[in-house]
Amino acid sequence: MCIYILFSDYVITFCTVKLQTPRIVSLLSESYNPHVRYGAALAVGISCAGTGLSEAISLLEPLTSDVVDFVRQGALIAMAMVMVQMNEASDSRVGTFRYCNIMMYFSI
Repeated sequence: MCIYILFSDYVITFCTVKLQTPRIVSLLSESYNPHVRYGAALAVGISCAGTGLSEAISLLEPLTSDVVDFVRQGALIAMAMVMVQMNEASDSRVGTFRYCNIMMYFSI
């Protein structure tokens, strides 16, 4: 079963098999259009929420340092959605992600 969502001029497909979403959205995450990159980040975040899927984290990491501010914001939100049920023992990137974003937020 798939859900089709019209996003701007694109149709984004959310599949029930969570492993397929990062692969499908990976080309959209490299688009020249920042709105498409933002939508791709949130699509991965929503469909892979709570899974800690390594492919999703790998796709979102470059978007967290995008030149456009709202793309970075969307990537950080999506990354938090993916990592919400993970701890540092399951993936070492969780600790660095949480620590770096807390330091950035509080400007310490």
